[in-house]
Amino acid sequence: MRKTILHIIILLVLYSCKDKKKEIEQIQISELKDTLVIDKNIDSVKHTIQTKSEIIQTPTEIGVVYVTAESGLTYREKPNINSEKLGKFELGSKLSIIEKTGIQFEIKDEQKTIKGEWIKVVSKRYKWHSGYVFNGFVVDSTKADFSKLPIDYGFIPMSERKRAEVKFEKLNLFLTKINSSEFKKYNSLKRISKSELNSIEPLKSVGNAQEGGYFLIKTDKNIFKFPCGKNYSRPCYIYENYIPSINSYIIGTLGEGMAESFLLDKGNNSTLHPVYDYDHGGFGLDISPLKKCLIVYSSIDYEDYKKYYEFKSYIVIYDIKDIEYLSDIKNASVFTTDDWQINRINWINNSSFVLEVFDKTQSDKNGKRVLTNIRYLKATIE
Repeated sequence: MRKTILHIIILLVLYSCKDKKKEIEQIQISELKDTLVIDKNIDSVKHTIQTKSEIIQTPTEIGVVYVTAESGLTYREKPNINSEKLGKFELGSKLSIIEKTGIQFEIKDEQKTIKGEWIKVVSKRYKWHSGYVFNGFVVDSTKADFSKLPIDYGFIPMSERKRAEVKFEKLNLFLTKINSSEFKKYNSLKRISKSELNSIEPLKSVGNAQEGGYFLIKTDKNIFKFPCGKNYSRPCYIYENYIPSINSYIIGTLGEGMAESFLLDKGNNSTLHPVYDYDHGGFGLDISPLKKCLIVYSSIDYEDYKKYYEFKSYIVIYDIKDIEYLSDIKNASVFTTDDWQINRINWINNSSFVLEVFDKTQSDKNGKRVLTNIRYLKATIE
């Protein structure tokens, strides 16, 4: 009797294990049927259905090219100049060739004739868009001079961007009231004039930012393309200024309710983040005499946005003496207050500066921004 019971128990265990194995196999097969394949280097997500007997594949790549047309390269439904336009690939776009038609074509561009053929391409980066393009405005990846091709800044991972590693401490200021004439006395000492700021423009600007344009910036090492998606999405990059005294560009970024700026070093591509540039407030920066300090200040339209921000105004002073690049900056001091907003700051010397401050902004009958209760202060770094 005992032997019979034991045999029954062994049979039940074996049957249970068999069922478990069958269940595991079913789970594995189910996972194979529906696999989400994500390429982190592209905007889109390809949904590929896989089974034992069939795998849906992307078109076979027979070559890789980069767009060299500064204003972008139109792709069409058919290999014909009169065919319907499907869209445009931006300068520097990486494209996979999936068909060589052998159909020859030539075009005149600025008094020179460019010969080539129609090829079909697909962009893995931009939602797998595909179409026919004229290959006279692309360069083969094996022959490309990448130092002359723009790098899309929006696709450089944050981990690969060289940033200043700054240690912050509290900035203590001794503040005293001054009159407007004393403030204006130091205005002439402002180290960044409008003529200096506008001395270098972008290498090239293409299209309108709001409609999805972009601009190019040339550093000592690379050419960068800063795009802006339609309606300021992507996020959108805005060219602001160039500051010769620190050999850096100011680049604004918009999108997702965010508005800030950063500095890009023309010498080694390093950056300084963030330089606050609020949608609903003010922003500015200035270099101290003898180029020892960089002051960055920003304010928020506090009454409307105080639930999002802790302070009305921020002042950050970066130590830039003896630096060659922005990435050499190691120390900075921060001052915050909710007593007033900042309109302007001008240095007096390396240890003091003057401020024009106010309470809030209002709009006059013409919709012009008006500052209320303007007053002036002198700040000495303690």
